[in-house]
Amino acid sequence: MEMRRQSVLGGSADRALRVLEAVVVEAGGKVRTATPDHLEATFGSRLTYRMFGALMRPGVEQLPIRMVVTFEAVDQTSTTVHMAAFDNPGFYFFTTDISRRTYSEKIPALLDELERRLDAKESRP
Repeated sequence: MEMRRQSVLGGSADRALRVLEAVVVEAGGKVRTATPDHLEATFGSRLTYRMFGALMRPGVEQLPIRMVVTFEAVDQTSTTVHMAAFDNPGFYFFTTDISRRTYSEKIPALLDELERRLDAKESRP
């Protein structure tokens, strides 16, 4: 499963990168790669998901999600942030309906949370 979102932040791409790095960490993610125009982050745990699956609370709470973010300068005062989130369970021979349904609920919720945190940071002076 894949889902994309787009937001516009005030300031340069460098500022957008710093803000998004902080937002990812606040939301429980780990920044894997950060360059001036690109950020990759992961959320959750493949191990926990393999142990508990999509039916038990620990597996659902630690659902492995990969996020790729690119930054595009609109002008000197704003930057467009393109976010894409993907399921990241690792290799499986098959996927169950429950797993697909869980990802279809958790990925939009994660993106909503990140957008809410971005908006909150933007509204602070």
